[in-house]
Amino acid sequence: MSTKISFTVTAAYNDKQMKIFLRQFCGVSASLLTSLKRTQDGITLNGSHARSVDIVHAGDTVVLSLSQDESDIPPSDLPCCVIYEDEHVIAYDKPPFMTVHPVRGHLGDTLANAAAGYAQSKGERYAFRAVNRLDRDTSGVVLAAKNSFAAALLPKSAHKTYVGVCEGIITKPGTVRAPIRLKSGHTIERETGEGGAPAVTHYVPIAQFGERTLLEFTLETGRTHQIRVHMSSIGHPLAGDDMYGSAQSKTENICAENSTADTTDPPSGACFTKNYAAARMTQSELETAWNEYFLRKAVYIEDILNGRCTEAATRSDRFIRQALHCAKVEFIHPITKEKVTVRSSLPPEFSAAGRR
Repeated sequence: MSTKISFTVTAAYNDKQMKIFLRQFCGVSASLLTSLKRTQDGITLNGSHARSVDIVHAGDTVVLSLSQDESDIPPSDLPCCVIYEDEHVIAYDKPPFMTVHPVRGHLGDTLANAAAGYAQSKGERYAFRAVNRLDRDTSGVVLAAKNSFAAALLPKSAHKTYVGVCEGIITKPGTVRAPIRLKSGHTIERETGEGGAPAVTHYVPIAQFGERTLLEFTLETGRTHQIRVHMSSIGHPLAGDDMYGSAQSKTENICAENSTADTTDPPSGACFTKNYAAARMTQSELETAWNEYFLRKAVYIEDILNGRCTEAATRSDRFIRQALHCAKVEFIHPITKEKVTVRSSLPPEFSAAGRR
């Protein structure tokens, strides 16, 4: 099975070589062009097999036949919220607490598994090619390509807009320009500092409530944990961020999760293994809290995935994850060349926070 994409040669490419038309007008990458040349009838000109050196003329019809590489990710029956789809592009509304790709400990419960299950339910099979990646606890739009042609073009035009809740009051728009590097002695945590990769984050305040601010973020770069690291570096970490939040917020999260006064809220994701000593927990108490944490979170995640999450379970005074959401992705469609905007609604805990 293959996907066919048709183009009409414009006057600007009259009497040009096929490879020039494909590379410059169609946006075919060098690797894809090589693959097409090796595929039987991978490139046809007015219905006949064509070579990359053949001459094209205005009005000619060029058809590319893309081999449909099937996904090697096992499908799952997890709910999959699709908010945009056509023959070449698909966008998902990722819930929090779900990783995008399979990793150790999450081999069958990822967005990729859910996407494979969704495709299978429609009688389709295509590789999962995510254009943008979100942290496990970050929710919102994940854009993906259904074929190699779209996968090569989408990253060049996709622009993401995030919404987040930060600690402290921010009244004016601003920009953080600070390189981001891996923190010494860590395999995941990042920090700003010399020798890091260049990173630029723009933010605009939307609303203030209590001691927090709802902001919109746009990025010039796409570094790991970029918004989380940058906002923490200027003293305004994301609410609920256990890795980059302030020491005070981490202590509050530990206390909140170990409290028995209120069991209606799921835990906020505090790192028990790093902080149990500060909370004066014995190893036995740590194991008990750890088991209860995952038990309660599993129930809460199931409620989110099945649409049963209520505002009461997402009270704004305690974010159970970093308060970051990919609210919008804009891109130029690889085939129609039209601008497409995909949006994801603000999570209920964000809305509740804005009403406080």
